[in-house]
Amino acid sequence: MLKANTKKLIFILIPLTLVIFVGCSGPEEKRANSLNQATQQRIDGDETAALATLEILSQAYPNDPEILQKIGDIHHELGNTSEAAFYLSAAYALAPSDVELLFQTYRAQENANQATAAHELLETLVAVESDAINAQLWLRLGKFRAQAHQTQPALDAYLKGIDLENSTPSAETAVAIGTLFYKLDNLPQAERWLNIAANSDDPTALTALFGLLEIHLRNKNWPAAEIAITQLDKQFPGAVDASIWANARGELERWRTAQVALQAELTKSNAAKKAAAKLEADTLAATTDLTTTDPVESSSGKAQVIADMQRAEAMANTPAVEVEPAETTLPAIRPALAPPSLEQILADAESASMEHDYTQAIQLYWQALGRANARADIWNQLSLAYRLDGQAKNAETTALEATRLAPQKIDFTLDYLRVIQRTKKPDEILAELESAHDRFPGSPEIALSLARGYERISGNNTSAIVLYERFIQLAPNHPLCNEAEASINRLR
Repeated sequence: MLKANTKKLIFILIPLTLVIFVGCSGPEEKRANSLNQATQQRIDGDETAALATLEILSQAYPNDPEILQKIGDIHHELGNTSEAAFYLSAAYALAPSDVELLFQTYRAQENANQATAAHELLETLVAVESDAINAQLWLRLGKFRAQAHQTQPALDAYLKGIDLENSTPSAETAVAIGTLFYKLDNLPQAERWLNIAANSDDPTALTALFGLLEIHLRNKNWPAAEIAITQLDKQFPGAVDASIWANARGELERWRTAQVALQAELTKSNAAKKAAAKLEADTLAATTDLTTTDPVESSSGKAQVIADMQRAEAMANTPAVEVEPAETTLPAIRPALAPPSLEQILADAESASMEHDYTQAIQLYWQALGRANARADIWNQLSLAYRLDGQAKNAETTALEATRLAPQKIDFTLDYLRVIQRTKKPDEILAELESAHDRFPGSPEIALSLARGYERISGNNTSAIVLYERFIQLAPNHPLCNEAEASINRLR
């Protein structure tokens, strides 16, 4: 949809456009002149006028893919993601053999958060021009397919997007691959990939460690499960106790008790072996007493020692949980019965935050993430709880995860920018502000923040003035416009 000011420009430009059409000798020349006019308007920096010219031209040539593509381009530059996706999709429908337009349309669908359409276009791009798919696109395709529950195709795409010989995949990619291997019941490969992410500082290490814990418990590999819980406690304090695996601690304690019992049996076994060896030596040495020894008694005593040895050896080769079946066999670990719903957990976390019990709120948000690790809003709320609790570094890490999961959500980006003011160096903050402005050119808040950054961090007054003016243009009624105007007057 065109904005109000754009529509006004359309009516202003209609007479000029009509003059162009009337003064031309043929439709193609008229079309070419209008396209040239729009191009010149874009060169002059007047994207709105160029858009109005092309909209009028599109009415005369409604099925012209070039015109629709140019309209989509301008919407993309103006940050109108939905409109860009609409016009580029229409252009591609009219020119399905244009691979470059196909790729451009895919990117527009991605920017507009139209995942289903973007997935279909990327699959089409693979089918018609697989050589055009780079590593980043293969990884994106893998994510699309995984979300569509296409497990093996998703794994194939992910593996095409990595180069293990020359680089280590990101923690996020490693977790995705490990999870897919787990779904395919390939536990050794799943464990291998999850270990890559588990040993990182990335927030996805939480998912990786829980995945490893689940694998170890499934395999009844109690020592490895104990190591995973120890690492979880160190890296994500409170996460285990807030998860469905909280009762694993008690089961592991029973395993540890069984290990103590096994050690006692092994000690007894060693003693029995030494006794048997001594008996055999004594028997060989006392050859003069053989004729007076009761054969039945002798064989009976030695047989008892051998039986004791065999029993001890059998126990040494038996899992700890089978030492005393009646007391130490570990039952299958199951989640606690009737756990609270995700909605209830989030409500309790919000209540804890309102009561300033941030420790409880943080624990509850981790519990919620144990069930919905891909929910960007939960990561954002956890970041806020950390920030209010004075844990700036943890707030930064969790805020960054929220922006990764929802890159088009401007509120999450703004929260992240607020957090890093306490954790990053000034030049790093400025770089983050510039990156955010590139992604959200239409945000007045980010424009104002970047203007302040240019003024106060880099001393780039010229750029600061441009950004202050941009802020006023974007939000003329904003309560901070007076501050921006004062800054412009001061810096000139």
